[in-house]
Amino acid sequence: MIIIIIIIIIIIIIIIIIIIIIIIIIIIIIIIVIVVVVVVVVVVVVVVVVVVIIIIIIIIIIIIIIIIIIIIIIIIIIIIIIIIIIIINILTIISRIKSFYLFHYVFSTVYVVNYTVLIVYVCHHNNNVKLSLGKDSR
Repeated sequence: MIIIIIIIIIIIIIIIIIIIIIIIIIIIIIIIVIVVVVVVVVVVVVVVVVVVIIIIIIIIIIIIIIIIIIIIIIIIIIIIIIIIIIIINILTIISRIKSFYLFHYVFSTVYVVNYTVLIVYVCHHNNNVKLSLGKDSR
């Protein structure tokens, strides 16, 4: 009888040890799975965050480049407009100077011609002064 009890106790102890070992193995597997899942999730999140940050940086760089190109184009257009305005002003000033000199020249010429005509007229109609116009005025 004692041997049967000892065998039963040993079997119970073995069963308990096997159950404990199985529980420990299951707990270890669960912990490993949880750790792997957490690591995978963390890696995926980190990769996604890094990719999103890289995409945002690329978009910001592209926007900055576009803004710089637009500013350069606007500056070039403003410089071209300023150059055109300066050229138009210079041409206007030159035209006014030419007009002034042309007017001055025409006015002087008309003045001299009128003055000459006046002298010729006065001399021709004045009895005291004889003006020779290429023929004998006697």
